[in-house]
Amino acid sequence: MPQTGVWHIHGAEIADLIRQGVGTAEIGRRFGVSRERIRALLVQHNLPTRAPMLNQKEAAALLGCCGAFLTGLERKGLISPIHSGLTRGPVYYPDSELAKIRAIMDKKRVGRGRRKKK
Repeated sequence: MPQTGVWHIHGAEIADLIRQGVGTAEIGRRFGVSRERIRALLVQHNLPTRAPMLNQKEAAALLGCCGAFLTGLERKGLISPIHSGLTRGPVYYPDSELAKIRAIMDKKRVGRGRRKKK
């Protein structure tokens, strides 16, 4: 009987989870393996071991808003960026959070290139 591994069964799902910003420990818990096994599989298949993330300044510039707007969204519980662990350390925004912020900005009609309400 051929052996099927975690990657063979769940490889596409694991790659999607990494792109969404889910950590290797959480992915390992979902599939019953260690975070190190997930990291090794990602390296083996030439995938990044972490989601590409922007810091607050980069995210604000990309979205056309200010850092205070992003901080306000976090305080309201609308987004959940990743903190570095330091008290005043950097905050990072994975692609999944950037998509949420774009949706909020479109709904509120704020940011660069949007018309102001009269």
